[in-house]
Amino acid sequence: MLPVDDLGVRRGFQQAYGLPDKPSPEEMRRIAEPWRPYRSVGTWYMWRSLGVTLPEEGR
Repeated sequence: MLPVDDLGVRRGFQQAYGLPDKPSPEEMRRIAEPWRPYRSVGTWYMWRSLGVTLPEEGR
């Protein structure tokens, strides 16, 4: 399932596809349809395209 309500993923779509605004859930599903069955990987790439880093656990 594609996390269409995740702000980071929406911003990643916007940046990666040069969209003027954050995409709607329907637009995200349409864009991501060719990614099947690897949509979770595509989602990860959307997050990474924003340069988001997570703190290391335990530090």
